[in-house]
Amino acid sequence: MDTENIEAENVESEEVKLSESNIAVEATARNGIITAVSIILGFALGFIPAWSFKEGDWNKSAVFPFVGLLVGITLLTIALWKLIREPKITVGEYKSAVRLFIFGTWFLFAGVMLAIAFTFPFW
Repeated sequence: MDTENIEAENVESEEVKLSESNIAVEATARNGIITAVSIILGFALGFIPAWSFKEGDWNKSAVFPFVGLLVGITLLTIALWKLIREPKITVGEYKSAVRLFIFGTWFLFAGVMLAIAFTFPFW
């Protein structure tokens, strides 16, 4: 009986995957996430020049925030590209872009926090 339940769940999950691959997400339904990605990407691109021209000498600890910012910007750029490249994308592509957005935002947050932490002279 347990085997039948497991098989039924597998069939249902495969049907959900198949149905998601056929459903299209219109451009108007993506406006919110496109706006969010663009605003955070703009903040990150504006933060780098302000941070890089700070007074004082650079040291090796600046590599860690820079890597976080670079990875975050790259992930957000890929997410934005996935969201705007075609008028209709599938639900799977939309979910993938949202995951990239979330991970990119976390990397940016980590990079900014590290930049702030390494800027203060309490080290």
